[in-house]
Amino acid sequence: MVFSGGLADNIEPQFGLNNHRLEDIGLTLRPELRIEAYQKKIDQQDIYKEILKMLPGIGMIGGFNFNSNNLLYTNTWGEIGIRATFNLMSMIQGPRAIAVAKQAVDLSEERRVALSVAILSQINLAINEYANSLDTYKTAKDVDRVGVQIGRVADSVSEAGAQSEADRIRRQLTVLTTRIARDRAQVRVLSSLASVYSATGMDLVPAGAELQDLPTLTSQVEQAIIRWQAGQLPELPTAAPAPEPAPSTSATPAAPLQTAKAD
Repeated sequence: MVFSGGLADNIEPQFGLNNHRLEDIGLTLRPELRIEAYQKKIDQQDIYKEILKMLPGIGMIGGFNFNSNNLLYTNTWGEIGIRATFNLMSMIQGPRAIAVAKQAVDLSEERRVALSVAILSQINLAINEYANSLDTYKTAKDVDRVGVQIGRVADSVSEAGAQSEADRIRRQLTVLTTRIARDRAQVRVLSSLASVYSATGMDLVPAGAELQDLPTLTSQVEQAIIRWQAGQLPELPTAAPAPEPAPSTSATPAAPLQTAKAD
């Protein structure tokens, strides 16, 4: 008896380990960086708010006057003017408040840079883990292939009566051990591949999912799963076209994800 089977045979993630492409995706899609970008905009608005607090309050004043004294040359007249008011506390505290707001902007930028470095580290570690697990899987698959051949030989020898039943069972246990090692290696490949997807911020659920009805959302998720299994990376928004497009920026299909397929 020869052991066969294992994990799903059609699971074979073909992943072109393009570190730069994955880093660009991670720096674009990771929600933490988006949060920091919005926080920086909020902090910048706080600077403008503190500046506005220091500005004087300007208002218009006017009125119409009448005097019943008939001896006056003009006993009716109007007046209009501009009144400016200053808040002394705002004038005193304003420079300090503006400095604090600017420091908040600088701190937000430093957090964004530090977070970007951490995300790039996560992506590269995930890619290295995936590459190592894929190599381990290929080795385990080769060992399993040899184990299957040993099992077939053991069956043939056992049928010919040239070995005891205990020897045949021992060899079949060795075959089973190599098959388990292969399946475990394949699970590690898929787990590390999921870490790559997680590190880059790719999400199965499309943006605006809360606005979609259930059948439409189901279809979109199914299509996303198909693209993931095919190894298609998401397309990033492109900047304004340059006057002369470089040959390297020509639209080419994303490199398919390299997968580990069980025999």
